[in-house]
Amino acid sequence: NQTKFKMKFSHWAYLAISAGITSACPFANSGGEMPQNHPEIEPRRRLGLRSLRGNLAGQEKVASTVRERVERSLQDGGGCFTKTTYEEIIEDIREIFNTLSDVVTDRERGHFFGGIVRLAAHDFMDYDKNDRDFPQGPDGCIDWNTGAGETGADNAGLETIWCDDPLLCPLKTLYDSKYGNNGFGRADFWVVAANAVIKLSSVEWTDTEGENTYPNLDLPFRYGRVDFDGCEGISASRLPGAQGCDQVEKTFITQMDLDWTDAVALLG
Repeated sequence: NQTKFKMKFSHWAYLAISAGITSACPFANSGGEMPQNHPEIEPRRRLGLRSLRGNLAGQEKVASTVRERVERSLQDGGGCFTKTTYEEIIEDIREIFNTLSDVVTDRERGHFFGGIVRLAAHDFMDYDKNDRDFPQGPDGCIDWNTGAGETGADNAGLETIWCDDPLLCPLKTLYDSKYGNNGFGRADFWVVAANAVIKLSSVEWTDTEGENTYPNLDLPFRYGRVDFDGCEGISASRLPGAQGCDQVEKTFITQMDLDWTDAVALLG
């Protein structure tokens, strides 16, 4: 079942960000190696919602939005995840999105909402079909040892998205207060939140003939991922490094059993 969920999620990411793939290998025009002047060579900046630090009015506005969303009672689904639950999370993210638009910079907002997608992606990209005892995948487990040289360094920046500070990490505050205590797992929540960001940031579009209009990208979702704790020292080591195509092949082809088209799409 975990493999099935994994492939479903890779399809989600492919639909979300694939476009105009013309090369089978990223950076192929530079021998497969990332150019040294590429911005990803530099340490990832941990922006977070820095504009909220010391901004009491902004903090209260965000906190008020989260409180209002938490106070909305969930439909009693008998302990099951329902379509109403899914739609409720989408609306929760929408309201947080709108509130942050008024109190943080565009760059911080982009870091935060892009970080939600990255959080879900890093949760599933540690899947290894060759490790029958510890395959991982979308299990709500991230190696949070994100300091330079630590085991989870490739996850640096995610700690500004999912942290215990109720003012600077409204996504986790929402989860802890409304969903986690109702039995909804982190892994499922992260995927729904990522779906919400993609839906909110996509636009309605009309085909070139002007005959058909399509709504915002509303991705499919399947409930039932099982959370896991204790992936430190293992999960981040399975993520692709920035050294070249061998890293892409290791993670997406050998471990996840995808093809090169899917791999390039997942890298954006």
